[in-house]
Amino acid sequence: MLRRLLNDSPVGMFIANAVRDETGQLIDFRYAAVNYKIADITGLTDVRQLEGRLMSEVLPGSVHPSNSFNRIKEVLERRESVTFETQYTNQLSQNGWYRITITPHDDSVTVIIVDITDIKQTEQQQQAERLVRLLDCLPIAVFVSEAVYDYSKPEQIIDFVIRDVNMLGAQPHGILREQIVGYRASELFPNDRRNGIFERYVAVIHNQQAQTFEFDYVAADGVRRWLDIRLAPFDTSSVVSTTLDITPIKQAQVSLEVMNDELRRSNENLQQFAYVASHDLQEPLRKVQSFGDLLLSQYADQIDADGIDLVQRMQSAANRMSVLIKDLLTYSRLATQQETSEPQSLNKLITTVLDDLDLVIRESSAAVYVEELPTITGDAGQLRQLFQNLIGNALKFRKPNQSPVISITHRRSGPDNLPMHVSLSGKKTGRFYWEICVTDNGIGFDEKYTDRIFQVFQRLHSKSHYAGTGIGLAICQKVAENHGGFIRASSKPGEGATFRVFLPA
Repeated sequence: MLRRLLNDSPVGMFIANAVRDETGQLIDFRYAAVNYKIADITGLTDVRQLEGRLMSEVLPGSVHPSNSFNRIKEVLERRESVTFETQYTNQLSQNGWYRITITPHDDSVTVIIVDITDIKQTEQQQQAERLVRLLDCLPIAVFVSEAVYDYSKPEQIIDFVIRDVNMLGAQPHGILREQIVGYRASELFPNDRRNGIFERYVAVIHNQQAQTFEFDYVAADGVRRWLDIRLAPFDTSSVVSTTLDITPIKQAQVSLEVMNDELRRSNENLQQFAYVASHDLQEPLRKVQSFGDLLLSQYADQIDADGIDLVQRMQSAANRMSVLIKDLLTYSRLATQQETSEPQSLNKLITTVLDDLDLVIRESSAAVYVEELPTITGDAGQLRQLFQNLIGNALKFRKPNQSPVISITHRRSGPDNLPMHVSLSGKKTGRFYWEICVTDNGIGFDEKYTDRIFQVFQRLHSKSHYAGTGIGLAICQKVAENHGGFIRASSKPGEGATFRVFLPA
């Protein structure tokens, strides 16, 4: 009855007894019972002859530690069942997948072998289908190409055969993916011999190293197209290639280059205008001022009081125009000149500014307090203009009958304590800034004009009260932006003002 049940089982099964030497060492197994299903698995024609034989006789080499003997021996010694999956080629060269369960007994084992080849093939087919769907979703063309060798010269590759392709790869050729498999590359891409791509494929096979390169060509519609191509070894005789159409990117780069050229020409024109403004426009003003001086020095006795007043007004207007042109020239140069970035000691730079403003400081009895400031990377000339305008404004917009008090301090500001409208971008970048504060006790201003004061030609006070062109703070803002920073102001009328310059730390 046991024999009948064993042979009727749909799974392979055998029982093997341990064979030990005189020292008790396990050296082999002897088949005690084998069912018919084992014949299908092993390819042996008469499994009944296995009973009573040693495993080492039936499966030569099985006693090697890496083969089945060692695994069965381990199960018996540990007294623990084990189940595993393995791929096996039998004596008829038939390949299959099997799930094997080994169960230990007193001095024997039961081995159950289940054929799971169909299950594994189904899994592999499903995996292949998932891979195909995945490849079809990619925005790149994917080919797997196998080398074709010359029969007379086995090392010479003469072509490639398409072994697999995704949907995007087959699409330009107007045929189904299933139909394109088996085509020769020379049929699909006849120009590859002339444009050097074939030689790249060959090099990938011979060197077993990947290549990435860009390739451009003129399509049938007359439009120039660019491709980003990557070739990599798939195995010793096949290449997997991915091709991405980067035409939109390249076209955008070309457009950007054109716009950069136009901007460069515009800057050159602006520089030319600045040159004209600094030379040609200044010359007539100098003549107006010179003629005014002549009128006052040589013809003053022939001009009445009203005439002298008109000449003086003319000279004053010419002086203001000269200053305005110089300020415009300074502002335009900030937008066009290349910034030279070098380490700059702010203390040394501000000391130079204070030396330049020494006469105004002494005349106004101003007190200027400068704490120890950091060294930053920037352009010395531009930074000097920034602080000269800020300190100059603090001296200019002072209260009547009160000496100016100016303090220059700093702190290191991170993303969490930046001004509200820049904190979001600051938090994204995680950048830190040096916050340089210039604070005065002057007349101040209403904060509703905060944005206005940084615009060109914008003034909050009449020229009769405070001289100037209305460009100084616009220059300060441009310098801060040129250095990757920004400037903010806070104030109240009659309570002084604080200008905060943020420069990258």
